[in-house]
Amino acid sequence: MKLKTTWAWMRWALAWTMALLVGCALIWQVGRTTAESRLKADASRTATSYAHLLSAAVPGLGEALHKGEVGEGLVERLRDLGMAGTIFRFKLFDQQGRLLLVSDRLQDAALGADGERLGTHHGGPRQADAIAAKVLGGEAYIALKDGSKRVDRPPVYSEAYVPIRREGQVVGVVEVYVDQTSLRAGWA
Repeated sequence: MKLKTTWAWMRWALAWTMALLVGCALIWQVGRTTAESRLKADASRTATSYAHLLSAAVPGLGEALHKGEVGEGLVERLRDLGMAGTIFRFKLFDQQGRLLLVSDRLQDAALGADGERLGTHHGGPRQADAIAAKVLGGEAYIALKDGSKRVDRPPVYSEAYVPIRREGQVVGVVEVYVDQTSLRAGWA
């Protein structure tokens, strides 16, 4: 009889231990998902604000993106404008999703435009096509990144693709790199 009672208590303890572990895993996952959602929302707000700033502060930007041509006057204005707040880099893509320039390559003759297509460094061709369709269709796309193994990136950042509009039409895309290290550290 004593063996039966001991076995019952062991099964009960094992069941409660398993339930506790599952509960802890669920709480951890919900917290992680919530933190990622907050980072994406912050990156989207920051990138959208920067897209509006670029549109307002850089005369002819919409036309240049629509045509797929970047003139020296536009490059000079972008150099003067620089980065803002947590933004440490950006790329401009034309209406077809072709890379026109990279902010940290403005001194190069090609402006960093190496034939890259919108979204290509986020997976294979299907993923890139899906990202391009989404952003050129008018929606933002946010990718959370771990830069801890790169010397040219902050430990936590996002790449936020935001459409640039002129008269309600998408004329191009800005990919904004947002440093989110301090925001993430504040939640730790």
